[in-house]
Amino acid sequence: MRLVLSLSEQTRLTATARTLLSPFDAPIDQWRADVLDHLTILLGAEAGGFMLPVGEAPPYTLRQLPDEFGQEYIETYLAIDESLPMIQSVPDGVWSTRLLLQGADPPTSLERSLVYQEFYGKYRVWDAIGFAVMPTAGTPSPTAEPSPGALLTCFHERFGTDGFGERGLAMLRLLAPALEAGIGGRLRHRWSRGVLEVGFDASRDGLLMCNREGRRLFANAALLEILRMDPKATRITAAIERVKAVCTTLVRRARDAPPPDLAAAAEIRTARARYRIQGNIAGGEASEPGSTILVSVQRLTPQLPTPEQLQERWGFTGQESRVALLLAQGMTNGKIAEALGLKSSTIRHYTESVFSKLRVHSRAEAAYKVLCH
Repeated sequence: MRLVLSLSEQTRLTATARTLLSPFDAPIDQWRADVLDHLTILLGAEAGGFMLPVGEAPPYTLRQLPDEFGQEYIETYLAIDESLPMIQSVPDGVWSTRLLLQGADPPTSLERSLVYQEFYGKYRVWDAIGFAVMPTAGTPSPTAEPSPGALLTCFHERFGTDGFGERGLAMLRLLAPALEAGIGGRLRHRWSRGVLEVGFDASRDGLLMCNREGRRLFANAALLEILRMDPKATRITAAIERVKAVCTTLVRRARDAPPPDLAAAAEIRTARARYRIQGNIAGGEASEPGSTILVSVQRLTPQLPTPEQLQERWGFTGQESRVALLLAQGMTNGKIAEALGLKSSTIRHYTESVFSKLRVHSRAEAAYKVLCH
């Protein structure tokens, strides 16, 4: 059919396509909601649903429908929905109730099915149009990953609405390339990010990844542990924010003229440790839309082992482990005695035992082995 769009429809169609192709760092539930808002208005629908499982977010977003609709669909009807086999037969993924009924045998079987009578009818959504990406299976690799599939549907409260006829199908087909790119891109982005997060969590340094505007995307386990263990975590957080602000400024300036140095750094000291905080632009040139900000937090003060670790590593007793830790921090026998409430002669005995088990002859050698092995 020949599709003629009004000025407002052209504007809405363009806005929908832009939303579908918007940057991937937006939260998936917000992106699904934005897509539904544009698409339901464009098609004149009363309600809509967008099912796209990504990460830990809820697997669906609904517009003008109760949450029970999504829960019931997933829990009860997803496996038996009689429309899914027919949707799979639509080559371009664009479908409508009317189009599916044309291929049904008999033609009214879908409308009269158990799914329609007991599910869609209960929520008063009788007519639908949508776009489907069927699930795929396989073992993830750097170039291919499994897709959980996606189902984007707009609903009318009654059959026979003109907006869901050939005109609605034609507008969805116009948007189909952007729909495929937006859905596929987000699935690939989330899979790649998952691989990256695994690598980040293996790092002993704290790592924070942000988008080019400075919005937090991911913080690894080491950073969360640093902030949890240091009583002055607010000072560390403030220093991270300062470094991040410098990086976002560098990104903005790079759009006009790339500066010679695209990095920022700071050092801070708390009562517990000294830290170096480094910010860099990652993911391409700073002027590119895909660039991200990576902030690392490196603890410069050696991390003290736990008494349990020393007992396992060197065969210390509990008291020997406590003496070894205080010795490694540069305390004299007298100070150790005060800290543990013991006599200096007792501490001297424990110190000799620690030296023997470490096979060292000086306090400096003992401290090195305790802290670095």
